Amino acid sequence: MNCDDVRVALSARLDGEDPRLPSAALDAHTDSCPGCRSWLARAERVTRLTRLRAVDVPDLTAPVLAAASRAVSRSAATALAPGRG
Repeated sequence: MNCDDVRVALSARLDGEDPRLPSAALDAHTDSCPGCRSWLARAERVTRLTRLRAVDVPDLTAPVLAAASRAVSRSAATALAPGRG
């Protein structure tokens, strides 16, 4: 079992999936490997942040489409202006 295998299993465990490795083996490896211990701490922090913070994303569809329509209209008016084309 190498660090990559352990990290994949730890990631699965954080996501509530089957890690496919015994928990005791994962814990023993993490206890003895500073790299995996650090990786797990960062992964746990990211998991907590993504699960605890709901982000309100505004629906900007209407303003974006309106701005695009105005830009197309201006472009068309410029192209049709006297002295052009």
